[in-house]
Amino acid sequence: MSVVQIAANATVPVTASTTNSFNFAGADRHTRYRAGAVVTGVITGFAAGDKINFIHQPVTGETLSSAGGTTVLKLYDGAALVDTVTFQGGSIPVLSFKADGSGAPL
Repeated sequence: MSVVQIAANATVPVTASTTNSFNFAGADRHTRYRAGAVVTGVITGFAAGDKINFIHQPVTGETLSSAGGTTVLKLYDGAALVDTVTFQGGSIPVLSFKADGSGAPL
């Protein structure tokens, strides 16, 4: 497993499933997940203004839980679980969803 650094004002595409972790290491960072691309590594450094965009993957609901120093966000399309995002640390910034026709950016 590697750690992918996402620099300030950078966008990193995730086009296939990966065990890599992602470190948001600057301001206004952005990653784009293709539908079906599952990331099992953790996300660190996520802050207000950062975005994760789920391309061509509708997201209609979510659950959020914290345990053991991580926060787990589960995303759903109706009743179907479409992705799980794990953030390192017990707190993350307020998350918001915005439909833009190509997915649901956080």
